[in-house]
Amino acid sequence: MLAHAVATGHVVIISGGYGIAPGEEPIGWYDKILQLTEWPAGLLESALISEARHCGARTVVAFAPATTDYARLLRRTRWPQAGIDARLVSVTGVTGGAMAEVPRRLGQAFSAFWTRAHGSYPPGITVELLR
Repeated sequence: MLAHAVATGHVVIISGGYGIAPGEEPIGWYDKILQLTEWPAGLLESALISEARHCGARTVVAFAPATTDYARLLRRTRWPQAGIDARLVSVTGVTGGAMAEVPRRLGQAFSAFWTRAHGSYPPGITVELLR
């Protein structure tokens, strides 16, 4: 589903190595988790808003683990001030094997969202309004 979304939709990747990258932009192989302290304050937030404006998005739906810097970045971005309605989709209630289970459920949630199969979201999915 993600490849289809990249080809037909507006997908932006929040990257530990690259910051913010359009989904269709080729990037090199890396293994780096996003750490907000490594980026100048406001830079990534500004880049997210710029990408949303560039594609004319009035709504943003983001998929990220709830307690990571990815989610913190999404939460501190000033979406309403930019005139953008934003939501964070995350997973709660995973007690064991979260390193594998959370990405799996987020992937399933994205697939259900993209195909509008709203009845097939996995357990524990939450949707948070970003303000």
